Amino acid sequence: MIRRALFAIAITLGVSACTEKLTAPGTCPALCPGGDVDIRDTVLTAVPLGDSSVIGFQGRSDAVSLLLSDGAPYGQSRTVIRFARRGDSVLVRDTLRPFTIDSVALGVVLQRRDSTVGGLVLELYRLPRSIDTLSSVAAIDAEMTPASLLAEIPIADTDRSGELRVVLSPAAVAKLTFLPADTTKLQIGLRLRSNGGGAIQIGALNSGSSTPLFTTYVTANVADTTVRKQLLSRAPDLNFTARDDFGPPPPDLLEVGGFPAARSFIRFALPPFLRDSATILRATLELTLSTPLVAIPGDTARLDVRAVLVDFGAKSPVVFDRVLSTSLIPNMGATVQVDIVGLVQLWQGTNPLPSIIRLSIVQEGATFIAPLFESTRQGAPPRLRITYRPPFAFEGL
Repeated sequence: MIRRALFAIAITLGVSACTEKLTAPGTCPALCPGGDVDIRDTVLTAVPLGDSSVIGFQGRSDAVSLLLSDGAPYGQSRTVIRFARRGDSVLVRDTLRPFTIDSVALGVVLQRRDSTVGGLVLELYRLPRSIDTLSSVAAIDAEMTPASLLAEIPIADTDRSGELRVVLSPAAVAKLTFLPADTTKLQIGLRLRSNGGGAIQIGALNSGSSTPLFTTYVTANVADTTVRKQLLSRAPDLNFTARDDFGPPPPDLLEVGGFPAARSFIRFALPPFLRDSATILRATLELTLSTPLVAIPGDTARLDVRAVLVDFGAKSPVVFDRVLSTSLIPNMGATVQVDIVGLVQLWQGTNPLPSIIRLSIVQEGATFIAPLFESTRQGAPPRLRITYRPPFAFEGL
């Protein structure tokens, strides 16, 4: 019993001694590092000339919103909507019946407007099918003549959102006679008129419940008066925004979004001490706006940052299941920051991804927000501020 008690006391003293050594840096073996955790910061600047912008990723008909504007600072924007076929008969009790048109209504959904500009009027024109996604603002304007004008919809200064709907006059309905080339598809053009520099966003085909509608109220050729009145509603099968062509991105700046839509690639050189064994705790991308954002007040856009799988330049594929983002809003500061630690960690290990990121706007073609960032060629280059922990001595053993 005495021997067991002495043995227990010896174990207790041994444990106490080891605990005391853990609190005294420099006196423990390599497996007991002790002291405070060593956290360090470093700042990486983008590889010189390793940042660039490219355009042409998104089709003009893919946006979730359509843009209309009539001057600076937004430029000139027009919207074209082509509705699905209406047909020349209506189904009544399993039989197709001819009909006569009673009236026609056209409606769009106002999503957002520049409320600082008044006198907004939405002009609707019948357009020929020759107008397509390659048509310029000038080509569309050339078809917007008094003879092709269908209606005008005033937008009250108090209107911020909601349906904009008009029932066409008999004279306007007469302009909707379909030609064989139309295949009973109605194509209209929308132009905004304002006191100067106005802009709005309206719902598009891809915006769900905010899609434009073309409704025809008809009287079917049947004897039963309870089923004579019918309505035919058609959603678009194509819609797009035509804007002033602003040309390619400025060669010395990084453009994201805009028209045509641009995306930017930025390359960094991750040093070996970060790539091989350090624990990266935080990685903040810092970008500097070259000019203030142009945007409808209250609008926001999401800036997405993605890692690149293989460096093929403009055609580089990205990691789609891991994206880090931040919001861009009017009147924000000159510096945009995004925490991208989840992407930078992909640059480590035995099979690292290339240390490249791609910047894009989620609402490509659907917002006036198109940031221009300074680059390694002009202004403050993109930077990556990294917080990391160096390896302990026993790590890697």
